[in-house]
Amino acid sequence: MAKWDEPGKQIIHGGLARIGLGRYAGFQVDSNTEAATLTTVPIAPTNGPTLPPLAVNARVHTGGNVTAALLDAETLAPLPGCAAGDCLPMDTDAVAGPIRWENRLDAAMPDQPFRIRFYVTGAHSKLFGFSWESSG
Repeated sequence: MAKWDEPGKQIIHGGLARIGLGRYAGFQVDSNTEAATLTTVPIAPTNGPTLPPLAVNARVHTGGNVTAALLDAETLAPLPGCAAGDCLPMDTDAVAGPIRWENRLDAAMPDQPFRIRFYVTGAHSKLFGFSWESSG
């Protein structure tokens, strides 16, 4: 068998790698018992009266989920009705899985900079990104 470095010998290999939409790199959970957290940098509010629907690109393994909290950018205190405990768990493999807060489906847009803290549970679950869903 020819070696790759033998003079005059050529070895040709081909392959195909498939990466899911927006899934080149992500934040992975290593523990099956503790939630991993990821907090964004401050996000400036938009001019709209309501917060656009938030979506996550995540691969959630059996028994895991993704929740989120909206936090005051300075104090890191949860905004009213948008704490992690108010968040409905997103527990599927989705490119645009919805993040919603109980009784706050149309959350008012914060009038000051805020952060998002994501909580990811389930060994090998992975958060790839988040986005604001367009409403039209």
